Amino acid sequence: MLNSRKNATSGSEDECKQEGTCSGCADNAQCDEKQKAEHEDRRFKERMQNIRHRIMVMSGKGGVGKSTVAVNLAVTLARRGFEVGILDADVHGPNIPKMLGMDKEKVVGTDQGMLPIPLYPNLKVLSMAFLLPNEDAPVV
Repeated sequence: MLNSRKNATSGSEDECKQEGTCSGCADNAQCDEKQKAEHEDRRFKERMQNIRHRIMVMSGKGGVGKSTVAVNLAVTLARRGFEVGILDADVHGPNIPKMLGMDKEKVVGTDQGMLPIPLYPNLKVLSMAFLLPNEDAPVV
């Protein structure tokens, strides 16, 4: 559902059709925080509809091989021809890029969000490590 808000140029009530982030919208000042949150939620749900299967590798304990399992699973699925993406959201030690030999890569941001970095044509990676200035920097 699109958000109703007052258009800054015409002054009329209309629906938000902004495809990018709220910060890039000319009518940003016209929307309240609730409308912005609803817009971001709608954008997230629309993007998630394109992902048919989601596998989360997690554990309540560190050092059990979560990253190793995730990398091996992703690479195996990609080699079998599936479109695969890895989202490494580990804030304590994002090691996925290092395990894949991508530790020198940096993420690119656009109005649509951050772009995952391709390892293979059908395997893309997005990691907290790509946002850090160097591999020893803490995630804060």
